[in-house]
Amino acid sequence: MNPLEKSGPGLVPTFAYYFLCCVLIGVPVGSQLLGSPFDPRAFAWGVPLAAIIGAIGAKANHSKTIEITTKKPQRLEQDLQRLLEGWQFTRMIAATEGDRAEGADANGLPKGTIVYQNTSRWRWMSGKVFVNIQGNRVAIASRARLVERIQHHLS
Repeated sequence: MNPLEKSGPGLVPTFAYYFLCCVLIGVPVGSQLLGSPFDPRAFAWGVPLAAIIGAIGAKANHSKTIEITTKKPQRLEQDLQRLLEGWQFTRMIAATEGDRAEGADANGLPKGTIVYQNTSRWRWMSGKVFVNIQGNRVAIASRARLVERIQHHLS
């Protein structure tokens, strides 16, 4: 079983978040711009536009986990660290103690988990990368677009 499986919101919650935010902000603002508090044109344009934005946001930003089986997990870890450092990510936390129940450390991370965080000024947009190494299996979890980019560079 993958210890990072439940690392963040999936596709449906991410879509709902983007869709509802766009509707709750866009429709009232659109209504005000059109001159009346509840102009039906704002709903007619706002809801489909929110659905499109929700789909784009969900595709790019839902949480995704990949698992790689390798004969050399330390080599993969080094390659991944070099790759992430090139993208301005820094190793922040390494959960090695496993001093809590179910193998979690004081931060609630599964034993063997390394956390990378972007250190550039765009860090709030990129999220963190969680890497868990268990024997010859390496699990990587982050936002979907970042995981896909990592997978592309490591293959």
